[in-house]
Amino acid sequence: MPKLQQNKLKPLDVDSYRDSLGDGTRKYRGLTTGALQVDELLSGLEGLVLMAGRSGVGKTTLATQLALGVAKKTPVLIYSLEMGKNSITTMLVQILARGLYRDDIELRGNSKDLDKDKKKLLGEALEKLDELAPNIFVRDASDEIPEVITGDDSVLKDVEALKVLTNSKDILVVVDSVQDIIPMTTNQVTAEVQVMTQMTQLQQTTGATILLISQKNKSSGKDGDSYSSVKGSMNLIHKPSTVFELVSTRELAGKSSPLTDDDEKVLETMKEIEDTSQSYAILLNMIKGRYTKTSHDVLEYVGHQGYYKL
Repeated sequence: MPKLQQNKLKPLDVDSYRDSLGDGTRKYRGLTTGALQVDELLSGLEGLVLMAGRSGVGKTTLATQLALGVAKKTPVLIYSLEMGKNSITTMLVQILARGLYRDDIELRGNSKDLDKDKKKLLGEALEKLDELAPNIFVRDASDEIPEVITGDDSVLKDVEALKVLTNSKDILVVVDSVQDIIPMTTNQVTAEVQVMTQMTQLQQTTGATILLISQKNKSSGKDGDSYSSVKGSMNLIHKPSTVFELVSTRELAGKSSPLTDDDEKVLETMKEIEDTSQSYAILLNMIKGRYTKTSHDVLEYVGHQGYYKL
């Protein structure tokens, strides 16, 4: 047998798997975000995770909120390829403040005339962010968008460097969005397959948890099949171990297939949230999960203040 094959072929290591199960003190197999509905539905973030949704449902907001929860114990690397570093920092502060409007923070945060209550909130949010900052690393598109595996400036190199820098074996990587890291070519499906295969390789090689954000097709509101509504090739769905989507009330109501009793109950709950709190009700829908059955829950999104009530 060739030497290379001898190195790769090894018997199943049951002891390592047994050790990975832990001693029973961890409630979830994956990384705890602190968002009970999300942690219960997903059993924590683990492996390669895809979050999909139409524009405006708060994908970046929810991903950032989950990342903040993880950062209390685990290093987080955020690739903010649609927003600059200052904008994503503003979002972090916004979530921690939970009450400041975005323009107050970024445009008038240094104003002498800033309302005292808001100034106090801003100060408290910045103090909280200071505490979490050693575990938060952000890269935006000001540098060249990195490749996944190859090259000196790759996601793989970043993850390896971060594990050394923080002396941590657990890392959460957030990519916003996966469409931005897929190169534009004449054969887009092939490019998507290649990137998703590399993401799988990256996750399995480094052991990092990877949360990918993906757009959904504009026609998804009329499509009862969540699998076909995620923008891109089917490979975006098949490769991740966990896939969930954020669905607005309008999108759910617009399904071409007849609504079931469960759909009606969900719509009723969502309407109640929107009528009583002036917030957006967003359905967190599990499409595919390794440790939990396909299910859903309703989240409350305070869109004008930029955070989810979790």
